[in-house]
Amino acid sequence: SVSAVLEEIIKEYLPLANKKALKLVPVFSAEDDMVYADQASIANAFANLMDNAVKFTEAGQISVTVFKNEKNELSVEFRDDGIGISDEYIANLFAPYTQEQSGFGRAYEGVGLGLSITKRILDLNRAGISVWSKKNKGSIFTVSFSLQSTTESEAVTIERNDSSTIGTTALTAIQPEEKPSILVVEDDGINQVYIRSILKNRFNVFLASDAKKALELFAEIQFNVVLMDISLKKGLNGLELTQLIRNGNRNKHTPIIAVTGHAFPEDMKRSLEAGCNEYLSKPFSETDLLLKISPFVDT
Repeated sequence: SVSAVLEEIIKEYLPLANKKALKLVPVFSAEDDMVYADQASIANAFANLMDNAVKFTEAGQISVTVFKNEKNELSVEFRDDGIGISDEYIANLFAPYTQEQSGFGRAYEGVGLGLSITKRILDLNRAGISVWSKKNKGSIFTVSFSLQSTTESEAVTIERNDSSTIGTTALTAIQPEEKPSILVVEDDGINQVYIRSILKNRFNVFLASDAKKALELFAEIQFNVVLMDISLKKGLNGLELTQLIRNGNRNKHTPIIAVTGHAFPEDMKRSLEAGCNEYLSKPFSETDLLLKISPFVDT
């Protein structure tokens, strides 16, 4: 059920939409919304589209509509009042490692893989995606499932190397009263939710959206690890905050892992030179994050 998948995603993103005072409107008008597809990957694709809609919309409305198009195909439309996409860039929208803004000072993080992954997922599930957008006028992304997707047919088998349990064995042995404490310095609400969901059962997780809050927590609590977002938009950035910690008198040797969407070699070099012990680029999996943390926690 496409609507059931979307209801869960809307529920997940509603707190962040409310925080930005965005109106999130579901319109599920299709009577038959069943498709034969891989539910987890379709949810991933829809979540990527919702993530972009919320991230790139500062005011107004986001609507998610389920309907039958003129070909009688089940379709899902994500419509937002966001920053939009320029005519020059839209041709490259689904190409990997591309972004409309580039450079260390760009307003939004990422490595330019979200939409290319989304399109690949939809291709594998016999679904197409189209986009309409105008700069400063918003965007409409429409996913349409082929008629074949709505009838039971031969499944598409995808071989994969499932490494979802790598690096978790030792960490799962930590008892609640012995859980290490981690400071997550991250100003993006979606990333806060994602990182906390990974760590909350194994660690005491403390969140700071800016350097000021991070320093307040750092002065009160002995942390085992700090996860440091580099592109903090308010006050000191992550590199400056790391240098301040390293030059201070309190817990200046606490392990710091740079967690950032700036994923080029020079960004890694700058992070390590500022005093970070490790570097992890976004987007990352649960396994990626736990493998980076595990050398620094006493299990």
